[in-house]
Amino acid sequence: MNEQLRCIIVDDHPAILFALCLTLEANGIAVVAQCATGEDALKQIRELQPDVVVLDLDLPRMDGITLLQRLRHNQTLSKVIVLSATDNDLLAAQVRSLGGSGYVHKSESLEKLPQIINLVMSGYIYFTERVLSQNNTATLLDNLSEREFVVFRKLAKGQSNGQIASELSLSPKTVSTYKTRLFEKLNITTLVELYDVARRENI
Repeated sequence: MNEQLRCIIVDDHPAILFALCLTLEANGIAVVAQCATGEDALKQIRELQPDVVVLDLDLPRMDGITLLQRLRHNQTLSKVIVLSATDNDLLAAQVRSLGGSGYVHKSESLEKLPQIINLVMSGYIYFTERVLSQNNTATLLDNLSEREFVVFRKLAKGQSNGQIASELSLSPKTVSTYKTRLFEKLNITTLVELYDVARRENI
């Protein structure tokens, strides 16, 4: 590398932040900011314009999927690699559709991350063959829009319509409309059934 790569890490677990920072810095990648929330990450990414962002999806308030949507809307040039505790092809495909450059499960060795970052910065993407082919992973959730999928995940976590409305800057009525659409598309009638779908799909 001719110039040192600049990275922002977004994760709300201090131990993971510390380990990632050590690993990247030891491999010549400068960590220019560490963020524990999606809001802080959005602000820092706008201001610092890093080469790459290492992003956890499960963040307080604004989650990683919503942050990816905001970054795409703002046409951010930073490459985004998701580092997630959830090993799920549907989530990985969602990340890819939102412009993410890679999806890494946290069970993989952190020592691989600098190599993955350099791979992505060379113009490649890092997803499993299953995600890239997407031929054998079709589910009812594939019919959801990006915003419906975000609302689905938040409902599956037990969040109320009001909480979701506040986090996504929507009115409670709009969230209620999304919820109705979700029930129709998933062919369910209760939140209990929605939780079952989320468990089945490992969301």
